[in-house]
Amino acid sequence: DLLFNAYGGSERLNVTSDGDWTVETDAAWLWTNNTSGSGNGSVMLNVSENTSSESNRYANVTFKCGGAKAVVTVSQSKKDSLTITPPNWNASSSSESKTFIVSANGPWTATCNEQWLSITSKLDNSITLLVYENTDITNSRSAVVTITCGSATSSITVVQAKKTSIIVDPDSCIFEVNGGENFITVTANGTWIAVSSDPDWLT
Repeated sequence: DLLFNAYGGSERLNVTSDGDWTVETDAAWLWTNNTSGSGNGSVMLNVSENTSSESNRYANVTFKCGGAKAVVTVSQSKKDSLTITPPNWNASSSSESKTFIVSANGPWTATCNEQWLSITSKLDNSITLLVYENTDITNSRSAVVTITCGSATSSITVVQAKKTSIIVDPDSCIFEVNGGENFITVTANGTWIAVSSDPDWLT
């Protein structure tokens, strides 16, 4: 018996015979370079790519010489299939987790080399990732989780935001009874808004 992967390929089959022989296949996805011979010889068996991700496929190569017959069974693996949903994650700077759906037609593995991101759960059809808090107020950070199912590879791109920072100076103001205005300096690493807790008298 012969086993081919989904990409297909070729295999030489040697024939030992004392007479004229023929060879035939029972599937269109495999064929030989010739269909007959005499005495000892060989044929080249060719197998096309299996583009189906649903199932393996099987066929026979049959050699005949008079009343004698020899059968070679050929098996070909299905095409490896892998899909991740969603394929990316824009995480906040806080520590948080997210679960992704993994659609694969075989066993799969997941790897990530970043210390701030870990794989906390891996089931047959899902994977859960955990990001730790990003304390850097200057830079966001990114990582890639690589998932492999046979020859199929996919990935999850994770981008974690930098920690937000805001400083006001001064942080308190005292006004006279007649009111007035004061300037406050704001230093922030992102977009900010100012909201009064009592807009009736403070704006």
